[in-house]
Amino acid sequence: MEIPAQMKLNYIERRKKEMPLCEESLAKRDYKTIERIGHQLKGNGQAFGFDHLSKLGEAIESAARDEDHAKLSGLVSELGTAVRQLST
Repeated sequence: MEIPAQMKLNYIERRKKEMPLCEESLAKRDYKTIERIGHQLKGNGQAFGFDHLSKLGEAIESAARDEDHAKLSGLVSELGTAVRQLST
C-alpha cells in the first residue's frame, strides 16, 4: 500500500520536531528516552518507506540500551542529517 505524500511529509516534520529531544536526551544521558525514540523509528520508518530511518532507529535503540554514549552521539548526528535531507 502506497503512503500518501502528505502523510510522509507529516512524518518527516514530526521527526524534525523530535530532534531537539534526541539531542537534549543525549546531553542528559537519558538513554531510556533515546531508546524509545529509536524503537519508534525502527517500527515506523519502514512503514512510511524510509528504510534508512528504520535502520538508524534500530541502531539507536541498541546503542541506548547499551548506554554507548559515543556511538549514540554519532547516530543522533546521522539521524539529524538524514531528517534534514528528507525535508529538502
